[in-house]
Amino acid sequence: MLRSRTRGRLRGSAGGRAPGPGPDPTAGAVFDRRFDRSAGSLAGLAAARASPGYAENRDGAYWLFPEQTARRTDKGVLFEAEKTNRLYPSSVQGAVIGAPGTLPPGWELTVPAGTAAEVVAVGTVGNIECVTVRVHGLATGGSLRLQPCATTTVAGVAGQTCVFSTFLHLTGNRGLDDLRLELRALDARRGTLALAQSDTLIGRAAAWSRPHTGLAALPAGSAHVVPAITSGPQSFAGGVPLDLQLTVGQPQVEDWFVTHTDAAAPSSPILTYDGPATRANEILRAGTDGMALAGAIACAVIARSAPVARKSGTYVNFNNHALNDDWLTLRNSADATRLVLYNATGGTDSGVFPQADLPSPGSRFCAAFSMQGRHMALSVNGGATVTATSNAPLSAFAFVNLGSFWGGVDQIEGWIERVVIWNAPKSDADLPVLSNLATWGG
Repeated sequence: MLRSRTRGRLRGSAGGRAPGPGPDPTAGAVFDRRFDRSAGSLAGLAAARASPGYAENRDGAYWLFPEQTARRTDKGVLFEAEKTNRLYPSSVQGAVIGAPGTLPPGWELTVPAGTAAEVVAVGTVGNIECVTVRVHGLATGGSLRLQPCATTTVAGVAGQTCVFSTFLHLTGNRGLDDLRLELRALDARRGTLALAQSDTLIGRAAAWSRPHTGLAALPAGSAHVVPAITSGPQSFAGGVPLDLQLTVGQPQVEDWFVTHTDAAAPSSPILTYDGPATRANEILRAGTDGMALAGAIACAVIARSAPVARKSGTYVNFNNHALNDDWLTLRNSADATRLVLYNATGGTDSGVFPQADLPSPGSRFCAAFSMQGRHMALSVNGGATVTATSNAPLSAFAFVNLGSFWGGVDQIEGWIERVVIWNAPKSDADLPVLSNLATWGG
């Protein structure tokens, strides 16, 4: 908890919904896991992630999971690709309360002329490490700027794409009319080559939030990338009485890849101390022994899509063996505009696939699909069933991979709440019922 007036409250992670009316939709299922309901849902599944990782629960608190452990909360299981926080330290260890007090090592604070700053709280909000500074006095010029690392900490390379995010909360504000995130690309002499700046955060920062801004394709000559929280274009000329408290938690600078998403978006927090830290790829896999997945498969998936749609993000991948020759996969299209059911034999896509509109970014949705022989069918959110006749018949499968493709690639950058599998086909008429969230309790 934060000492002093800035406090966070952590509530329990338990949650759930009442089951929907009507016949049991899971009748005959050979696999049914409610990841949002029970830690027991992970039994028999092999999780792989060679690093600790954070995941958020429905109350907005973050939990840190050890390596090789699925990140399951009452939101489901979180799946993300490998990312590195190149900003350090994002931990607030070393910060000291006082007037002026001490910020974390390497952090720099500039305040408007005529004002003073002090560190008034150090601790956590929802398990996120943070520090709170108070700025007060009659501002007569200059600006407010908090830089959460040394200028040369984050290296920059031409063509690189970066996103800066941080947890923020602005309280007791009097006089500050603008607040923004900025990310600058500097040359070796610290001249500015490029600048990205968020819209004003004055309204958003009045509540605990995690805004971000990004720089795409750093220009030639880039040597450093510098993040900051600033007062933007606000002028303090003529005298502006200021009194505010700004809480900053676990800032992060990471690469984003245009091959993954078309726009910048931060991944879950990655805590750093005396150097960059990497959160590894997420893998969750089950063997199909006892499922008899040979002649037919049907599956329903309840998931939450990423805030920015992941190209080729994979929700469920049935696979025959380690050579990855044959598969049946529900994933986003390569341009992240469609949800597609892919089938392949001998490592080659069959070339004919049913597909539907991709649900809105960040939305919770349900998809249901079925395949028997060469007949493939897909329905999303209760929509009409889309069918296709594959050029390759359904194979027998030995594994089912959740949240990523075989080998731990193409993570969905989002959550899976529930997966149900049948070893018998579902009719084209059944699929809209099974893909309707109301069938599963809303």
